[in-house]
Amino acid sequence: MEKFKRLLVKVLNSCGYQVVRLQGQVNAIAFSNALYSTVSAVATYSPWIKEKDFRTVYQSISDHTLVDQYRCYELWKLVEQSSKISTGSIVEIGVWRGGSGALMAMHADKLGIHDKIYLCDTS
Repeated sequence: MEKFKRLLVKVLNSCGYQVVRLQGQVNAIAFSNALYSTVSAVATYSPWIKEKDFRTVYQSISDHTLVDQYRCYELWKLVEQSSKISTGSIVEIGVWRGGSGALMAMHADKLGIHDKIYLCDTS
């Protein structure tokens, strides 16, 4: 049966389909009055592929963040946009291991932003 599954996945992949195993039987889980579910993006636009600096920095911080590359790239671009402002600090609220904060700090340094970067979390 396992051989058949692998063959089927290979055939579907060659036809342009992506086979993804969904976790659990529940589509949404109620937790603290919020709903959570698995979201599978179908977009293929990936501008970070051509940004070597982003990929290098993301590779170095990826084990220290829960933030995926899509959102890290958004933070990367927001730091670029903020570099056009003459002064002001960057604040990240909700830090796990500081990976996304490090990503922002490295990019800010590269862009010549010398204001402080604050990483805030509960203890």
